[in-house]
Amino acid sequence: MKMKFLDIIVFLFFCITVHCQSINTEDELVFRKVYLDNGLLKSFVNNQDGYTCLYIDKNKFIRKMIEDYRYPESTFFIISTYSNKGLLERVLFSRKESEGQSLWGYCNKSKVNDSIYYNYEIQSMNDSKIEHVEFCTNTFIDILYLDIKDLTTQNKLLSRLNIDKLEIPDDAKLVRFNPPIKGKYAYVNSNNVNIRKSADLNSNIVIQVNVGTLVEIVNTYEQYNSIWYEIKFKEAFLEAYNEKAIYVNGDFLEPIESIQ
Repeated sequence: MKMKFLDIIVFLFFCITVHCQSINTEDELVFRKVYLDNGLLKSFVNNQDGYTCLYIDKNKFIRKMIEDYRYPESTFFIISTYSNKGLLERVLFSRKESEGQSLWGYCNKSKVNDSIYYNYEIQSMNDSKIEHVEFCTNTFIDILYLDIKDLTTQNKLLSRLNIDKLEIPDDAKLVRFNPPIKGKYAYVNSNNVNIRKSADLNSNIVIQVNVGTLVEIVNTYEQYNSIWYEIKFKEAFLEAYNEKAIYVNGDFLEPIESIQ
């Protein structure tokens, strides 16, 4: 029984560590290929359409995929991260519907024992919570209308995107993933993330937000060896909270690309 408890602690520690990491080490760069872009990489906040990006390493393995589609009646957001062999390691997902059920969450694959940890929420169209789910399994599963099993390998992802062959085009941008900086946009990478009144874990909670929430970085602060960000929400239904300064711990924001 003690061993089982220890295994759980080690696994959860691993999940937290992986969840906050960038996919790039200091020696790694990836090439960005945009497969659908309506100007969103320049000013995607003001668009109602979306884009799909692949990030490919020099060995032609996909390391990351980002899809973001924002329409008046629904939004769809997903980031999948892959190993250096093109195998799925992590998925962040958010789907919000004006009618029907909405979904927020993430899953991580452990490098220790191949267990997959799921954490997601399902809500009704009137924003009442239907279910909060946390569990471990040894396989990737499909959740509601999110086809995670279609993302599990590089070949499945390419098939899903109707791409016959993976190439690094001459016009692909060479990028690295770094912590967000002032004036840039970032996504929240967990559920029930506390947005606080000041850059301090003991400060009052203003609101909790979920995976895929889009924010603009206003300023950066270092507090007790942690990075904090003053932010502004870019979702229309959250803009009322921008009237006063609000803050989030940097562990809960997804690293963003910087062009090399």
